[in-house]
Amino acid sequence: MEDLGYKNPLTKKISINKDRVLYWISKGAQPSPSVHNLLVSEKIITDKKIKITNISKKKKAELEAATKSAQAPAVAPAEAQAEKPVAPEGEVKPAA
Repeated sequence: MEDLGYKNPLTKKISINKDRVLYWISKGAQPSPSVHNLLVSEKIITDKKIKITNISKKKKAELEAATKSAQAPAVAPAEAQAEKPVAPEGEVKPAA
């Protein structure tokens, strides 16, 4: 474990050992999304920032339920068409 720098959220002071960060990234280390964005904003690495969102389990369940309910009507008409009886060729359907 090596200390590569720090960020003080109260004073907004950031100190990062750029050489050691680049060394560890070259060896295959992958920073977390938050650290990645910090390194991009400090111009230590050149890349796009990663979008980070934290969704609560309750909200995630609501989104999944909404997605499933939106997909259900699209499936129902296809099933209804498959269940219709088809008259064999040559037979005449009775008029209603």
